[in-house]
Amino acid sequence: MTDPDSFSEDQRKFLAMLVSDMHGPTCTGSLLRIMESLVYELKPDFDWDSQAISDESTRADVEVCFAALQYLKVKQAANDKD
Repeated sequence: MTDPDSFSEDQRKFLAMLVSDMHGPTCTGSLLRIMESLVYELKPDFDWDSQAISDESTRADVEVCFAALQYLKVKQAANDKD
């Protein structure tokens, strides 16, 4: 996965929108988890390789989606009160 510190300005804006949506009554988190499930279903041995997606714009969007998903997982783990 790409380090969010190296994100472009556009990627940072997209990430901010995704994270903001997670705090409201949207299904952003669920859609990110579906995306992750689909990726691993299609390619079980998936390991993020920035060259795996040839279209630069799509690759940048996927990098942001995976970063947002990691944020969601960390947030949920931190809030887990088992």
